Formats: sequence, C-alpha cells, structure tokens
Amino acid sequence: MMSETAPTRAARRAAARAAIETDEYRPTVPVNVRDAVYWATLGTAAASALASGVAGIWFPEIAGQVLATGGVATTVMGIIGGGVGVVYRPGSLAR
Repeated sequence: MMSETAPTRAARRAAARAAIETDEYRPTVPVNVRDAVYWATLGTAAASALASGVAGIWFPEIAGQVLATGGVATTVMGIIGGGVGVVYRPGSLAR
C-alpha cells in the first residue's frame, strides 16, 4: 500500500491561486460563522468599554475588578476574532 504524500505548501498555495483566478475560491470559515464572531467581538468590546467607564463613576469600590474583567474578556475575544481573520484572508493569496 502506498500512501499519498501531503501536498507541499507551494502546491497548496498554487491551487488556492488557481481557485481564485477561476472564481472557485471558498473560504475556510463559513461567512455566517465569521460574521457571528466579528459581531460578538464588537459587542464584547463595546460592553467592556461601557462597563469600564460606568464602573468608575457608579461603583468605585469594584472599578478595578470591572476593569480587569473587561480587559480579559476583550483580550480573549480579540484573539478569537483575530484567529478567524487570519483563517479568512483570501486577499493574501492574490497577486
């Protein structure tokens, strides 16, 4: 039994370019998933900014905890959103 060898990076890149040129390119991440991640990331960042600003005014005793929590949530969502953006970047294959 002979096993097929995996295509090289250059071969995969050439195939992706050919697919783009023939308008057959299909992104790795479905559009609805990408959009949901981007909207969730935007919503998390907005909620975090709002909570951080309001906490200092209305709840000064817990403002530090709110800021830290918002920072962690925004960082995690940024990593997830950035990962989706890296996976979905057909422009990087264009000439």
